[in-house]
Amino acid sequence: TASVTTSTVNYANTALTQTLFSSAAISAVDTGQTITGLKFTVAGLDGTTNERITVDGTEFSLTNATSGTTTANSVGYRVDVTGSTATVTLTRIVGLSAAEAKTLVEGLAYRYATSNGMTGDHVVTLTEITDSGSNNNVTTLALASTVHDNTAPTLSATAPSTTVTTIAGTGGDSAGETIVLTVTFDGNVQGLTSGNNSTIFKVGSTVVSATWAGTAGTSTRTLTYTIPAGANGTATIDEAALKDALVAGIKDLAGNAFTYSGSIANIDSTPLPTIDTTAPTLTISRGTTTGVSSTGATNLDSVDFFVEFSEGMTLSTLNATDFVVMLGGAQVTSNVTIGAPTLVSGNKYKVNVSGAAITSGT
Repeated sequence: TASVTTSTVNYANTALTQTLFSSAAISAVDTGQTITGLKFTVAGLDGTTNERITVDGTEFSLTNATSGTTTANSVGYRVDVTGSTATVTLTRIVGLSAAEAKTLVEGLAYRYATSNGMTGDHVVTLTEITDSGSNNNVTTLALASTVHDNTAPTLSATAPSTTVTTIAGTGGDSAGETIVLTVTFDGNVQGLTSGNNSTIFKVGSTVVSATWAGTAGTSTRTLTYTIPAGANGTATIDEAALKDALVAGIKDLAGNAFTYSGSIANIDSTPLPTIDTTAPTLTISRGTTTGVSSTGATNLDSVDFFVEFSEGMTLSTLNATDFVVMLGGAQVTSNVTIGAPTLVSGNKYKVNVSGAAITSGT
């Protein structure tokens, strides 16, 4: 038989061990018999080798097929995992005395190997004890202690960051492109796996709608702003609004709400793209004619044309191949020279056209 004092303890989550049971009373009942086996389960595991248990002074991971023998009393152990629950089977052929079994049970201790790593409550349940008798030697138990996760989730050491997608030109500044904010937490969390937010991203001074995405029980979330036609202005992120959204929407697996001390650091200290989805318009005017004619332009002359855009352009994106010469409604494709555009002032450029193919017409 076995009885213990169980507990529900708030785990400090600092990678230290946490004892589970106290005041154990163990007995094989029949004189001369010993304790040859003990079985317990640990529920709430994340499947990593960080989940660890100490038995008889020996620590081992709660991963499937882990097995071995403890140093102190040569107790054999085997771990079998189904889903998020490990079943640990302890055996000692020569058996443990009642006093040795008591020490073993009271020494059972859980540890998560990295600080702030445990997410969600872990329940450790003594389920079975076996003595050395030839019959009626297995007793079913249901003695459970809970290691409670009461550490609120927060941001990880990896600061929130942004990425952009590119359809053409500079990424994140044209219709159909995206600006993606990635937030990483210090552990696995629930919430904000879908849905829209209209407080965090701004274009100019206007808040815009963005979409949350992520997988429940993981440590990252993304917020994606997809640029629509008609959007214009510099994109920015409101860190205070982001913090409010995380507090309202994120919890860890134990139900602790997100917390963050102070303000989230400026995410867009390196400016986000300036969005421009409005195509420029232009006006073309004819300038001076240079040549030998005194009465009008001839095919010996060159003509300056002035092209003025409705917004700023860069010469690196403007060259002679962007222009064609039309004569009488038809494009002139040979014996004509179009000079490289040169900036006059502001958004105004000069393009010189010359060539023998220009004989008459407009």
